[in-house]
Amino acid sequence: MDKNDIPYAEFNYLMVAAYKLLTDNKYKTIKSFIIFNDGDNIIEIEKHIGQRSKAIDILIGFFIKTEEYEKCNELSKLKSLVIEYGD
Repeated sequence: MDKNDIPYAEFNYLMVAAYKLLTDNKYKTIKSFIIFNDGDNIIEIEKHIGQRSKAIDILIGFFIKTEEYEKCNELSKLKSLVIEYGD
């Protein structure tokens, strides 16, 4: 399934939810990079496989399109920390 298969409202919800989870506590995020959690389903990206920064890049791209540059700035800071502590 690709993002084009998801209705925009749901895709927007997922992007905002991931942003909130990742930026709520940056140091917790470094330890366990959870991008989705609805109680029953948890999506976590492991350390040291190079996918954490790629996930952040996807979020940054989304928020650039929606012109939410403050979120892009927060995500850029988080990306630097993630790379420093083991992407």
